[in-house]
Amino acid sequence: MTLAFPLAVALALVATPATEHYAFGAERDWVVLDSSGAIVRRLAVVHPALPEDVRDAAVSRDGKRLAVAAFSPAAENVMLYLWDLEAGSVVQVGEKQGFHAAPSFSADGKWLTFAHHATLGGPVGMHEAREYAQLYRQELEEGAPAEALTSNDGCHMESFSRSGAPVYLAHADCKGGRRIEVLREDAGVTLLSDFVDRHGEPSLSADGRWLVVSKVVGDSLEIVELNASEAGKRETLWKGTRKEFRIRPRYLGASRDVVFQNGLAIIRILRKSGNEAVVVGRVR
Repeated sequence: MTLAFPLAVALALVATPATEHYAFGAERDWVVLDSSGAIVRRLAVVHPALPEDVRDAAVSRDGKRLAVAAFSPAAENVMLYLWDLEAGSVVQVGEKQGFHAAPSFSADGKWLTFAHHATLGGPVGMHEAREYAQLYRQELEEGAPAEALTSNDGCHMESFSRSGAPVYLAHADCKGGRRIEVLREDAGVTLLSDFVDRHGEPSLSADGRWLVVSKVVGDSLEIVELNASEAGKRETLWKGTRKEFRIRPRYLGASRDVVFQNGLAIIRILRKSGNEAVVVGRVR
């Protein structure tokens, strides 16, 4: 039997973008926003299979899974866990030993990227010379082992990917400098900024044309937009005093609006209102 849909309904089903989700938080208190900018869930990251000392977390695009970096007393290091928020199950992912940080789901939900060092206790960027954290990627659906994406000098930190590749990442020189790189499997590394720019935490716009990043220098914080394909083109969207914790700038859905965390406040930058910044919620 063939089911016929009105053309307008069929077009709407194709054209309507899927709702995305974004996590912001500190320690064991986290909130999840959807692509409208509304808080849709508050999470206490508490589970019998999770260590209490939560260092970082990231939510999948569909809002159903949470990747958690937490210090494990048994491993004596920061390990990585995947929490299925619907089923309630928690499994350990990443490597079996070593330091883990900055987990990030690909937009299609199939991949998890994270910073990792096999033997070091971390944290990333604060260790002896040449003990560098590299960027790893793990295919979640297949249960495959993690694979290293980088092997060069410097600390490889926060990353963003839509489908596992290309990967946009923050690369630190472990001397205070940070830059944004694009890692492509067929074309190597492309630089979008330099170490002196101190850019980190990249997030790609839905159309793939823009990146939003954080810039931290002492107590100063800037939210900066970069051209995703051409180095040197940038615009500062917001300036202020940095509070605590990570910043986590993200584009909201298909819009150019940006949401980020400063301390416990979650702030939205309204692009059509002259980059007006409004507080849309708090972690706690």
